[in-house]
Amino acid sequence: MKRAAALVLHVAKSYTNAASVDLESDTLKVLVLLLHTQAHEINVIEKPSSSLYLQLSAHYDKLFFNEKFPTTWMAICDLKRHYYNALGLASAAEGVTTAAESRACLEWAYDAYEEAQSILDLNRNLRENEPFTRHLQQVRY
Repeated sequence: MKRAAALVLHVAKSYTNAASVDLESDTLKVLVLLLHTQAHEINVIEKPSSSLYLQLSAHYDKLFFNEKFPTTWMAICDLKRHYYNALGLASAAEGVTTAAESRACLEWAYDAYEEAQSILDLNRNLRENEPFTRHLQQVRY
């Protein structure tokens, strides 16, 4: 993934006259960020820890607030940022010594998990209404 990211970054820097929106420098930089985030996700899956979960959540947070993404991708990024944030907090809560701190961390993690589930449901609804969504995108452009 890192080699692919380097190749895409080279294309972004080398070719200034983009033939389409997909080859614009800003779009390619977002793709590089996505590739780095996915590589980081593989590392987290291989060696899970609370700090790595929270870092991964921050990566998806950067992707979520980027307007170059289609809405379905943004929904997935939002889901993943909440999911990894909840995993990180739940993992950190295991090491908390007092019951009050542990309860507060676990309640927050549970709330984040519920929010992630609602985003997943929203994404599922978007996919079910894909012809309507596609029509909206055509009307917008």
